[in-house]
Amino acid sequence: MLAILGTLATQYFRGRRLGYRGIHAFPKPYHLALIGVPIFLIAAPSDAPPKGLREQRPIAFALATWLGSIHFGTA
Repeated sequence: MLAILGTLATQYFRGRRLGYRGIHAFPKPYHLALIGVPIFLIAAPSDAPPKGLREQRPIAFALATWLGSIHFGTA
């Protein structure tokens, strides 16, 4: 999640530096992937009681894979 957050933050600040505001600060291919981030953040904690980091790794890898495929498939 930290790697994804870092990537999104980097792209956002890069877009801001170029003069874009709001959602337009992200590259166009990221817009579809950004829809999944809040859905994941809402659904993941409500899906099951809190678990340790070890049990959450498959979820984190699945999210990273999904976002990576969206990024590389549309970039």
